[in-house]
Amino acid sequence: MFSIFQIRLGSEPNRKGVLIEGSSERSGKRIALVVGINEYKDVGLNDLRKARNDAKGIAKILIQNGEFDSVTVMTDEIDPKDDPDSLFPTKLNIDEKLDSILNHAGPNDTFLFFFSGHGISDYEEKSYLLTQDSLLSKPYNSSLSVESIVQRISKKGLKKSLLILDACRDSMFASKNPQVGGMTDMILEGEIFGILYSTKAGFYSYEDDESSYGVFTKYLIYGLEGRADSNRDQKVSFGELEFYITEAVKNWSIRKNKQQKPYTRYFGEKSGDIILSYSTNPDVSLADVPITKQGKEAAWTRSILFPGWGQHYQGDEIKGKTYMGIAAALLLATIDSYSKYREAKNSYNSAIIVPPSSRFGESLIINTLLLEPKKQDLLTAENRLQQVSVLFVAFYLWNLADLALFSAGNSEASKFNFSMYKEFYPMGGTGQANRYEFSYQYRF
Repeated sequence: MFSIFQIRLGSEPNRKGVLIEGSSERSGKRIALVVGINEYKDVGLNDLRKARNDAKGIAKILIQNGEFDSVTVMTDEIDPKDDPDSLFPTKLNIDEKLDSILNHAGPNDTFLFFFSGHGISDYEEKSYLLTQDSLLSKPYNSSLSVESIVQRISKKGLKKSLLILDACRDSMFASKNPQVGGMTDMILEGEIFGILYSTKAGFYSYEDDESSYGVFTKYLIYGLEGRADSNRDQKVSFGELEFYITEAVKNWSIRKNKQQKPYTRYFGEKSGDIILSYSTNPDVSLADVPITKQGKEAAWTRSILFPGWGQHYQGDEIKGKTYMGIAAALLLATIDSYSKYREAKNSYNSAIIVPPSSRFGESLIINTLLLEPKKQDLLTAENRLQQVSVLFVAFYLWNLADLALFSAGNSEASKFNFSMYKEFYPMGGTGQANRYEFSYQYRF
């Protein structure tokens, strides 16, 4: 179970706190509220697979690279029947947690709100975040209003605040609902610094098929780890992050033939820039390490039923699809070989032979000529069936061994991890460059 963690990190005095670029003054505390929702109470809402991972990954980066003083995490992975801290992401719990954080925040503190899940907008183009208990029959009254969040932050007087919303994911509804649209922009006067949306109105926000995260969050993690640090000053500002994510997701969309377009809405005057994290540029990004998924028994059951299904369930999507494809091909080949074997056997058994006669040699030769081709066909079909069957059984056993030894469900990361990719990154001004990276990792 993943529950709240509030960590106060001790660090070097010259690195603590958020620095507004262009100013020598350091701010107060760094506070974050992070929400991720996979499964919705209303059966009409399609469940997601990676929103929880998004929340946990961002929380980890904010603590490790962002040196946030307090990070509160709310996911639907928490058991609502055993939730003394009220962290199960219902509308009431999120509202109360948000109010509690803001009530204890000072004017010099920095606040970041991250949400990963479904999002909608109403006829007035006001945006809403669907909480775990949101209802399709009352989509706006039962969901979290972005306008309300903005107003509460504005009322508190926090100018150094950010909302990062990875919402409107894939297909939100089990059936099309023309009355409910995607997340749209809204115009409000307030003291909030800015809202970074994972995609514009009318576009989807996708879950990545090459990692354990959503596409937007994957590049958000990349950026916060240091790939967005365009001026190489070892610090990642919000402006750098915004530029990096916009370009990276655009390139991903082109490569995948999708349409996802992140954008930012600023409120009030943008007189500076917030440093969100310090660059570490790890050899293996957090976004490239498969995440442990609960339900090992379910993964084993799936892989026993069909090779690769368990790996796919655990988050190793590419491996899972590859294994399922190989297993399907071997299974079809086995069925085809068995069919040909039965056909050859029936042909051999039904062959008409010449009965023995005084001319034994002639009848033997005739029978040999009649039966030998059928016998050879039967032996060939039998050998092929054995070979294909052995391959299928061997691959089936390897699938189970792989699930036990190397899959994402066996540990936090696979023992073996390989990645190679080409990434765009800015070089300051209008310049740009491509970076090629290769990594191999062994864990024990």
